[in-house]
Amino acid sequence: MKATPTDIARLLDLEEIDIDLFRGEQSHIPLPQVYGGHVLGQSMAAAAKTVNDMAPHSMHAYFLSTGDVGAPILYKVNNTKDGRSFCVRRVVAIQHAKPIFEMTASFHAKEPGPDFHIPMPLDIPEPEELLSDRDARLDIIKATAGESPYQYVSEWLIDYEWPIETKRIGGLQELSEAPRPPKQMMWIKAQSALPNNTATHTAALAYISDLEFLTVCLQPHGLSWFNGSVKGASLDHAMWFHRPVKVDEWLLYVHDCPNTAQGRGLARGFFYNRSGELVASTAQEGLIRYMQ
Repeated sequence: MKATPTDIARLLDLEEIDIDLFRGEQSHIPLPQVYGGHVLGQSMAAAAKTVNDMAPHSMHAYFLSTGDVGAPILYKVNNTKDGRSFCVRRVVAIQHAKPIFEMTASFHAKEPGPDFHIPMPLDIPEPEELLSDRDARLDIIKATAGESPYQYVSEWLIDYEWPIETKRIGGLQELSEAPRPPKQMMWIKAQSALPNNTATHTAALAYISDLEFLTVCLQPHGLSWFNGSVKGASLDHAMWFHRPVKVDEWLLYVHDCPNTAQGRGLARGFFYNRSGELVASTAQEGLIRYMQ
């Protein structure tokens, strides 16, 4: 089954099967395990269903075990706090009666305060000027007469119609084995319109935030996921939501890697809208393990 651009909205529309218990649909992404952004987004959507009149401002999560792509995921929401200004929810994602992921999300009532953010990088090409990552990978396959490493992952990376579009600034360099600075910038958005509500767009941003995140940790070492030298997995993930966001409009995703050590890499990310406002920040540590 190929995805359609409406998949993110459908995936975030959870079924309520009991009080504070929700079931999430699988996305049929042809991967051996559940995409990390899938449980991030659905967990945020589940938590938001139990909160009124507040928007999420942060989340902190741990990936506990590999998810089964062939089974639905249950989300149990626990009410940790209901206050006048803040609410806190704990969400546990469950498959086969075992937790595979857990998250704490905090919600904040709207209120005035100081307003400042680090400016968006200057002289960035507009997304309309750039080639999509998918088209760039297809060009590499054609240019190498089918000998590119992409041939071995084309089912999920190219043939599969992802509900997310990405356009990398500086060109696609994920096959490079030359050390590069640990920074990456891309334009990113959902393929089509999402429902116009804060909860959906926040959960959708969590969904896309896991895409390509740890790749930046490989760059200073000249490593690639595609040459069989390393494998990886997300370990934990945090997000802070600063301003209203529209995920069906282009966002500039700037991320870097301040540290790799002891088989782990730390990545940080910042999302800007096209007006130059910082709408969200994120961080993740992931496993980077040499292949034996």
